[in-house]
Amino acid sequence: MNDSKNNPKQDPGSKQDPNLNPEAYLDQLLQQFLDTPTDPPPDSSAQTDPWDKIEEEAEEIIENKPIESAEAAPEEKGVLFSEDEDALLQEILASSDDATQVLPDKNALKAAGLISSKNTEPDNTGSEGTPGKDTDEFFVDPDFLDAFGDKAELEQIFSSTPEPSAPVEETEGLVPMGAKTQEIDPPRKENVQEEPPVQKKHPKKNNPYGMFGIPHFLSTIIWLILVVCIGAGIGRLVWDCATDVLAFGREDKAVTITITANDDLDSLTDKLETTGLITKPGLFKLYAKLSHTMQKVGPGTYELNTLYDYHALVQMMSPNASNRVTVDVMIPEGYTCAQIFELLQKKGVCTVSELENASINGKLANYWFLEGVKRDSKNCLEGYLFPDTYTFYIGDSADRVLNKMLDNFDVRFTENMAAKLETLNQTLAKMMAANGLSQEYIDQHKMTIREVVIIASMIEKETSGIEENYLISSVIYNRLTNPNEYPHLNIDATLVYITGHTDLTQEDMKLDSPYNTYLHKGLIPGPISNPGRASLDAALDPEETKYYFYALDPKANSHHFSKTYEEHQAFLESLKKNEE
Repeated sequence: MNDSKNNPKQDPGSKQDPNLNPEAYLDQLLQQFLDTPTDPPPDSSAQTDPWDKIEEEAEEIIENKPIESAEAAPEEKGVLFSEDEDALLQEILASSDDATQVLPDKNALKAAGLISSKNTEPDNTGSEGTPGKDTDEFFVDPDFLDAFGDKAELEQIFSSTPEPSAPVEETEGLVPMGAKTQEIDPPRKENVQEEPPVQKKHPKKNNPYGMFGIPHFLSTIIWLILVVCIGAGIGRLVWDCATDVLAFGREDKAVTITITANDDLDSLTDKLETTGLITKPGLFKLYAKLSHTMQKVGPGTYELNTLYDYHALVQMMSPNASNRVTVDVMIPEGYTCAQIFELLQKKGVCTVSELENASINGKLANYWFLEGVKRDSKNCLEGYLFPDTYTFYIGDSADRVLNKMLDNFDVRFTENMAAKLETLNQTLAKMMAANGLSQEYIDQHKMTIREVVIIASMIEKETSGIEENYLISSVIYNRLTNPNEYPHLNIDATLVYITGHTDLTQEDMKLDSPYNTYLHKGLIPGPISNPGRASLDAALDPEETKYYFYALDPKANSHHFSKTYEEHQAFLESLKKNEE
């Protein structure tokens, strides 16, 4: 080791600064070491580790020379080492240009984790002991980097000149030399967003005045009054709604209301409000939507009362309600469908259009006697709406009305009558065979229930009394079983059915229609009226006669029956003479 006094390149900063504490001074020594060149002389055959020397000298100084108190040596305040010790440390740390320059042991540095194995490359000459080329890649150990940072950070920390510490005036609280101090990790650079400084909130001063300069006690009273008024208003509204929904405080008054199939919720609500059954239409509409009222209410006339609440009103307006207004309707025998529909509309049961539409598209039961009947016209049920006295609802359903009359036909046409149909066909077969008709013709012209109803409808229109029914029936069957001599039925009632008037003219006789029995042979296509039970019985069990003609005697109000055409014409001539 060279004498530091003779070294001209001694670092002027190597002398101990009296204002530095031991830790700062050791940091300065470490920084000086890091700045020392590490390349060894070319001819150097041995290396010494300067770390060992520094460590030994520092430990010797720290262990043997504790800091004296300021009171014992006031003239040496802030001095940590003597002149000899300072000279010794300066000598150790002094840089030298000699060939015997001391370099750190890289094996020790590698073992300490300060450099990695890739920092040293072997010499190209391959001689043993020759150090490789230094790449100056220090502090590559991950744990060391995490704890202390990389080389640039360390150099930045140790190159900064520490601020001079204040002179120690008292020895109390000083850490003696050699005592272990807690190592502080170097600050790490992180992108931490600084929080804005918290603003101090000053407590609000109590202000005796509130909004609009109103004192607090007065504003409290105002708020209480508002709450009471709002509560009273809401309570009043709720009570008014409850009185209408539950029908509180109303007088006992009966009301009749008629609902049609075309009524919707708005029109129904208007009717209820007009009759005084409700007072709040908007509230009833809300109730009706929530309770699906329109699905429960049916057309008809209902007897209601102002004491009914919403629920009772809806129940009492249902199709099966017991309080529905009814009407008795007597349908005369021989009425056509058009006449029946007009009568039902007059009685308020249904409208003509509703009944006509139900005849074609209505939901009717599967009746056996309607087999083969085409529901293609408004009068397609002609002959099957049994005449009788019925009780219908006012504003009744058209489907229900038609089914009720068809049910009655089914009941009145008994099994005994069905048995008579078979007997009738046997009688007619004998009559056609006697008139020279073939068996094929006989089989093709057997009577069905529909043909019996057609004949009964003509009997119903032609007869002037029940006692004539069987005689008129015999005339019709005598002509049908002898088509060669009497191909036409010549019945005026069929022309009246299609013309709509009873005063027939010669032009009417020439009308081209399947219902014109003066032109078309055989039976007409369908019934011309709705016959009663007597006409049905006569059609099933005709009288056995030889009559082929009949004519009305106005004076007797009965028909005169004739066997031949000559007898018939003689009777007609007598009628003309009587008129003269």
